[in-house]
Amino acid sequence: MLNEAAYQYPPMSDSKDGTPQSATEDVITDLEFLATAQELGTLLDRYEFDSLSDLNPFQLAELYSLFAESKDESETAREAVRDTLVEEVHQGRDIPTEYGTVRRVSTQRRVLKDDEEVLSRLRSYGVDNRMSQALINRK
Repeated sequence: MLNEAAYQYPPMSDSKDGTPQSATEDVITDLEFLATAQELGTLLDRYEFDSLSDLNPFQLAELYSLFAESKDESETAREAVRDTLVEEVHQGRDIPTEYGTVRRVSTQRRVLKDDEEVLSRLRSYGVDNRMSQALINRK
């Protein structure tokens, strides 16, 4: 178990009225994923099964539906926590926790240029039309 006190992180940002605000304070209280997770746990306990093949189609459908709902709701909460965390953590910094390590990284997507724009630019540099077309066809 990691000791959170061993890692010195700056406090989370204060709210507009000057009171400290935790990263998950609003997420945990506003989202329904906790109720759904609790309902899922209750259902799993009630079914008392060793394998999914022990369950009938209705029970499987109930579990599937609750797992899907739980996934959607927890993803919303995860994104809200991530957005707050991004504001607090510098690029490339690791935050090790008991449940895993989080690292802030960013990526950029490259967008391919339009074929005509590429051909035009190649022509402007004196590249033969057949060579340009062969290069474009290779992609």
